[in-house]
Amino acid sequence: MTRPFRIWLAAVACALGAFFGPLAFGQGLTSPPPGTVEGRAPLTGKDPAQARELAMEQAFRNQVMAEVASRLPKKTVKEKSAELERAVYSHSQEFIGRYQIVAEQPQGADYVVYLELEVAGALLDDALAKAGLLQSVKPPAVFLVVLEPGPAGPAESWWKAPPTGPVQPSRAEQVLKQELAAHGYTVIEPQPGGPRIAPEKVTNPGAERDQVLRQLQKDFRADLLVVGKATIHSLEGRPLIQAELALAGVKLESQETLFRLERTAESAQTGEQGAGQALTRAAQAAAPELLQRLRAQTAISAEAGRTVDLTILNVFAYPVYRRVDERLRQPIPGVKSVALHILSPGRVVFRIRGTAEASALAQILTQESFPGFHLEEIEVSAESIRLNAKGLPGLGASP
Repeated sequence: MTRPFRIWLAAVACALGAFFGPLAFGQGLTSPPPGTVEGRAPLTGKDPAQARELAMEQAFRNQVMAEVASRLPKKTVKEKSAELERAVYSHSQEFIGRYQIVAEQPQGADYVVYLELEVAGALLDDALAKAGLLQSVKPPAVFLVVLEPGPAGPAESWWKAPPTGPVQPSRAEQVLKQELAAHGYTVIEPQPGGPRIAPEKVTNPGAERDQVLRQLQKDFRADLLVVGKATIHSLEGRPLIQAELALAGVKLESQETLFRLERTAESAQTGEQGAGQALTRAAQAAAPELLQRLRAQTAISAEAGRTVDLTILNVFAYPVYRRVDERLRQPIPGVKSVALHILSPGRVVFRIRGTAEASALAQILTQESFPGFHLEEIEVSAESIRLNAKGLPGLGASP
């Protein structure tokens, strides 16, 4: 790892709160650490730094190939190997959402690295669909959990169930699950013994929240989290039971809180029957707005026009990212919004919405004069731009 690369990592960690664990250098490893992906490259004719980079690229490729194999039939993977090489394998690093080096060492004539990797599934699915290899992108998967008072009093949910379970979904969950499924969402089935985290842990900002959200996305392959809590009250002086239901929606890939909403409902019945009726009515009242808020995510994209993913490679210095980001925030004809999609060592991906043509936007950026570097075009299509950051003469190969 070059010195600018190490500096870049530290800057990203400070600026974005990303977590990169300490490097663990293996001494005499005889087998890969559990849960890691191996990358290997020959040392012959290369210095250790070059071999190390090639080994990491091989680990990225291995993991992406495994993810592709889990998405496509074996026959398709075999017969479409050339298309897969061109569309995916040849630039595997672009589909790595997050990685951490667990161990590395020279091993005989090779340099070996062991990485923990997370593939950006949405980006991979998009690439496979654009290449005509994935017939349909899976519907959004929702991790749904609503804690509500049970007959005995304390809040209950399958999310907090003991490993011996089973536990039925709460009444609010049953209503919302039915509505979500009816409108094309996949709702993750209850799994007793799952994460035991209170709803507020995933709606309040903080490092613990970020870690839990990443784990949910990794373990359950969920796209969205809908989390809530219900309470029951007896209205003083009135023979009514009132249920209050608070819900929040989170997009797991970006960890963005999409919405918060509350609904109340009443029942004239008493006891557990009245509580159940009030809880069910509160969930029914919340369902239309819940669906509207979720659908709004795609409505915003359509209203803003086309979506273009701008990928810039060879970004091993944090100021390069900052300079490009600042330029994109300035007025550009046809650009309505710019969002950072992925920032990882060696590349940055911006998601740009608007009416600007990709070719026109690429031309603007490649003609821009940035301090110490410029951008060169690699590939441009209607929905994506791939550029390379190149240092000016005398300033080194990497910005």
